[in-house]
Amino acid sequence: MPVRIRILLIALLIGCETIVDVEIPGGYESKLIVTSHFSSDSLWTIEVSKSIPLRDDATPSDLKLSDAQIIISGEGSFRDSLHQIDLGLYQTNLNHYPVKGVTYKVDVTVDGFPSASATSRVPSLASELLSVDRIQTEGASEPERYTLRVRLVDLPENNYYKLNVYQAVPICRDSTGGLAFEDNPNYSLAYDFLTFESKAPSFHEYIEAVDDPTIPDIEDEFITAYFSDELFESTTRDFEIIFEPMTLKSVNPYFMLKLTAFSDESFAYERSVELHELFLEIPNLLQTSNRLTVYTNIENGLGIFAGSTSDKYWFDANGNTWMEDIRGIGQGEIQPCL
Repeated sequence: MPVRIRILLIALLIGCETIVDVEIPGGYESKLIVTSHFSSDSLWTIEVSKSIPLRDDATPSDLKLSDAQIIISGEGSFRDSLHQIDLGLYQTNLNHYPVKGVTYKVDVTVDGFPSASATSRVPSLASELLSVDRIQTEGASEPERYTLRVRLVDLPENNYYKLNVYQAVPICRDSTGGLAFEDNPNYSLAYDFLTFESKAPSFHEYIEAVDDPTIPDIEDEFITAYFSDELFESTTRDFEIIFEPMTLKSVNPYFMLKLTAFSDESFAYERSVELHELFLEIPNLLQTSNRLTVYTNIENGLGIFAGSTSDKYWFDANGNTWMEDIRGIGQGEIQPCL
């Protein structure tokens, strides 16, 4: 008789835990979990762990595997063996970065498990920040708002994207160990999301609604705008957004626009995670009686091996470019909150 097992996927590279429901006939067999969300701006890094029934008593460190053999191969003669840098975490020691437009394959071998493999690519991305303009206000009491225009050159085949706007803010560590925002010039700077408005018909507030009109979507404003090239395939399209920055006394306004292109595998994974969580919270909303599982492209295993590409643009309130290292974004030890 089939036994329903809830498998805990430890996905430390993305800082979350994903629970997947799996029908397993004849009992449970542990599987390799391979996790890598890779892009051209980070070294090759992969996490390897194993799945267990959720009812088993195990800590996250118990699931990490330290004896994996990992080979990354790509176009031409590219080949790299990753080496363990922490328990269950493997990285290149040859300073190799994924390359835009290239498809890669990973092969993972661990004693006691079938060999696991997967392929994905780092998508190409061509964009341009066209303008940043302050919107004129009628009175001094009205908050500042900005109009931003960005150009995207869509490449052939189906493509998926997301857009975010961030502001640099001071942060500190609270009494629980978590991060908190405090308007204090002595604290380190990090990014926080800004909400924005747009009339772009391609934009969706929720990734579940992209290319699926049956899923409800509310689009008054966005923290993340998800979209496909369904309405502008293989053409150039300009997008306009309006955002309102946070008012800070301790630091001048510094912003970052981030436009990301998903690989097919990355989009399928991100979308399935959101659908799975939505099904658990509001099952009737999706009008399905079938339990939704999280997408995996790992052959003989679980997890995700998926590439993405991001273009980032840094600008201040006057539209001038600024550099992260000059402003100290993400640098220095985070101080405790006073």
